[in-house]
Amino acid sequence: MSYPLPPFLQKGGTPNDCAAAVSPLLKEGGQGGRKGQANPKPMNTLLHRSKPRTLLAALSLLAVATASHAAAFTLLVNGQPTPLDPAPLVKDGEVYLSADVLTHKLGVAVLPTKLTGMWVVSAYGTHVYIRANTTRFVRDGVESEAANPPLIQGGQMQVPVSTLAANFPFEVKGPFAGSLEITGPNATVQAVRQGSHPDFVRLVIDVSAPAPFYWVQYPDMLTVFVSGDPAATGDTFQSQTFPDPLAPEIVQEPAAGGGTNITIAHRCPTDALVFTLSDPDRIVIDFPRKPPTVPGPPTAPEDLEYNRVRPWTVHRLTTTSGPVVAYSILLPTGKRAAQIRPALANSTVHSRRTVSAIASATKAFAALNGGFYASDGSPLGMLVIDGEWIKAPILGRTVLGVMQDGSLQMGNVRFASTVTLPGAGTFTLNALNAGHSTSDEAVLYSRRWGTATADKGEAKATRVMISAANQILVVNAEGRGMTIPEGGCVLSVVGPRAASAAKATVGAVAAINLGTDPAWPGLRHAIGGGPRLVANGKPYVTSTTEHFRSDVAQGAAPRSAVGILPNGDALFIAVDGRQPGYSAGMTLGELALFLIKLGCKEAMNLDGGGSTTFVVDGRLANHPSDGAQRSVSNALLGFLLPDRGVVRQ
Repeated sequence: MSYPLPPFLQKGGTPNDCAAAVSPLLKEGGQGGRKGQANPKPMNTLLHRSKPRTLLAALSLLAVATASHAAAFTLLVNGQPTPLDPAPLVKDGEVYLSADVLTHKLGVAVLPTKLTGMWVVSAYGTHVYIRANTTRFVRDGVESEAANPPLIQGGQMQVPVSTLAANFPFEVKGPFAGSLEITGPNATVQAVRQGSHPDFVRLVIDVSAPAPFYWVQYPDMLTVFVSGDPAATGDTFQSQTFPDPLAPEIVQEPAAGGGTNITIAHRCPTDALVFTLSDPDRIVIDFPRKPPTVPGPPTAPEDLEYNRVRPWTVHRLTTTSGPVVAYSILLPTGKRAAQIRPALANSTVHSRRTVSAIASATKAFAALNGGFYASDGSPLGMLVIDGEWIKAPILGRTVLGVMQDGSLQMGNVRFASTVTLPGAGTFTLNALNAGHSTSDEAVLYSRRWGTATADKGEAKATRVMISAANQILVVNAEGRGMTIPEGGCVLSVVGPRAASAAKATVGAVAAINLGTDPAWPGLRHAIGGGPRLVANGKPYVTSTTEHFRSDVAQGAAPRSAVGILPNGDALFIAVDGRQPGYSAGMTLGELALFLIKLGCKEAMNLDGGGSTTFVVDGRLANHPSDGAQRSVSNALLGFLLPDRGVVRQ
């Protein structure tokens, strides 16, 4: 089944993806009488056989029966009471409303997106993107800071009402003793329209303002209450028929205390999709003609699916979160029968490609997604390839190092690098191939950044062009952009040290020393990730000391990891996750214990979530949680040496 969705739901996925995402939210709280309730008479029968006032009485009795259960908390929306049971979450003086409450009681859609851990809160053209446990959010492309972070509880996103009030036209008062008041715009219903499409029927309710509304779906009817001004409440009662039999009739009536009740008869076999649009303001209800097709959980590959023995191992486990499927491959680096190394997606740090594409371009036998990266593709952590420094280590996080003799090391290192300019002195480097982030920094740029540094327009910035032979070619203290010479670099200094850098002697030879603390002599390749998972054969999860956010450190998720066995062999691990019924994923603690069980003496975490991708011998071995491979910044590759093989576990 396919039918159009509002633009904010289409980002990053197909309409079917979004419909599938909406369905669980609607099932929890939007079905009303579907469970534990006798079958009501078909709505169209009521409309045809009952007088309008009799129908109103029947609907009123239904509303009374629905509200007769004692509620622990009351939500007042424009003065209209809505019982909430259980009561909303209150933490540190902040009230949190669940996705279900916001969607059904206020008409504010709260849905997961295709971006890992990202949810969108949307109403009347305003879209706010949030993540659990972080105060940062994005509205209309602009990042802001919230007073309190959203939370995940009971599988639902819990949104702080302060975030709601800051981004939508709502005023919040309370909580008081057992109640919370939310006031928003009032509206009058101007028209109700129907449009028929091959896969769905759409009803559009035109409203005069972006008013809050609540809605409930029953087997044969869907009711909508649009908040309105009590002073504008009349006594107009009207029914309306439509040509499409999937949603043939509506009844529209004024509500006591202001607002409009709309009751829609329908024969929809599944959940309706309710959302809002702006310019003009309108409430949209899509009734699908068929239930969405829900694919079954993927299955782990079996040996019988291939003509030869599969070169990787599939592990099936059960954790407290549910079943887990993981994949591993043992690369005999300790026996010098294989080599591992990182690879960039492309020639510069500002690029991304799928792991399969990286593996194909490098002719790697095995490939695993690598370290974390920024939205522009730039790696977040140390990256050295064939002795070329591309990115510096950050926050003392764990790094995998490959030495000139092929041996592997793992440790927590910091950037310890300097550039000495004759006539100007020695400058401690703060970063490598990264934009300036503070007012006192020395950053070194190579062609991995691009062909030139950006023009910051900073009068106190000094940039020094250094050739491939380390000769100082140009000194510029005006903050202008500068071409990065082929094989050479540019030193960019801002802050108090900029004036000193301007004294560098053109034509003199600079000394560039790139290294780590502690030192790693003989380093050939390095890739940063983290946190550390295993040290000396024991669990050693360092997510706190390595300053990882909660969305990485907490919960079961898809994971990627690399381990070192006592004999020096390397182990690539991919854990599928966020796929109920197939694989729930692992926590970092569970992953550490699993790696120890597989024999790892040292192990570290890599980027995970939707990035987790495992490719062997040209074939995608795992099932990425996005449903397809995500484009990533870098990968960790395994190569077999001639006439050698892969050791099977």
